Amino acid sequence: MRSTSANVCKKSPNMASLAEAADALKLANRDDGEPTSSGFIFREDITDNLCQETELLSMSHNTQSEFQLVQVVESAAFGKTLLLDHHTQSSAKDEFVYHESLVHPPMAAVGWALGTAGTAPSAKRAFVGGGGELATARELLQHKSFEEVVMVDLDKKVILSLCIVPLTSCMRII
Repeated sequence: MRSTSANVCKKSPNMASLAEAADALKLANRDDGEPTSSGFIFREDITDNLCQETELLSMSHNTQSEFQLVQVVESAAFGKTLLLDHHTQSSAKDEFVYHESLVHPPMAAVGWALGTAGTAPSAKRAFVGGGGELATARELLQHKSFEEVVMVDLDKKVILSLCIVPLTSCMRII
């Protein structure tokens, strides 16, 4: 069974959560808005035997929705990152790996199924369940045949969080 958790720790004394680090992180940012070293490390336990650590530069959003804790942080390794209940969902520097592989292979399969493999896919409409960061919709809209892409997310606070504090590369809407 996979056990995951995320926490923030000061390089010397431990800190329990991202929320506790938010005020301290505000102090770590320069007046010109450029992040400086905060001294905080974001650690996410991926499995019982694997964790990921990176310097936490800032926290730009932290709210509890009806469904989950929604946070947007910036880390040295991954840039702006969406966290839901302390688990990484998407990050600006590597989200394309997930979203391109989520969209383009099925689009090729649609072409094969419709007998249009090797040419532009002829799908005209798509539905995205979830996807509040809009990156799946962005990838679908790269296919010129689409006339409509409908994206529905259960949690409006995820969408609002990302409209207020966009994940830079996720917002490259065509």
